Amino acid sequence: MAATRKSDGRFRKGVSGNPAGKPKGTKHKATMLAEQLAAGDAEEIMQVVIAKAKAGDMGALKLILPRLWPAPRTPAIKIALPDTSTAKGLAEAVDRIIAGVAEGSLSPEQARDLSSLITARRAILETVVLAERIEALEQAVRATR
Repeated sequence: MAATRKSDGRFRKGVSGNPAGKPKGTKHKATMLAEQLAAGDAEEIMQVVIAKAKAGDMGALKLILPRLWPAPRTPAIKIALPDTSTAKGLAEAVDRIIAGVAEGSLSPEQARDLSSLITARRAILETVVLAERIEALEQAVRATR
């Protein structure tokens, strides 16, 4: 046992005090408690929380309201974008997004979301172009051997 620990009593890196780990299927204590509540007293607990919410208990209201009225989803963004398979197309897409914000047809949040997609598309295109260039260089090197 001494070989598994450092002089300060802590375990050495890569060595565990329980090498077998937690057995498969073992549940967390909070999960077991929640299951016990659901099995027996869930309805009674909900009635108490609802009664407290009706009486003005803000904590109870915070538990109930998000389940009754979930936050609305962001509406779909409708904007015509050019072909984004080229650098010129990506630049035009960003210009249209900026114009959409300027004219009020896109919110700044929608523009940010679209811009992140454009950025991801640009990164993918760069990767594809670099891979093609590397392949061409490797073929050229093989041809000269």
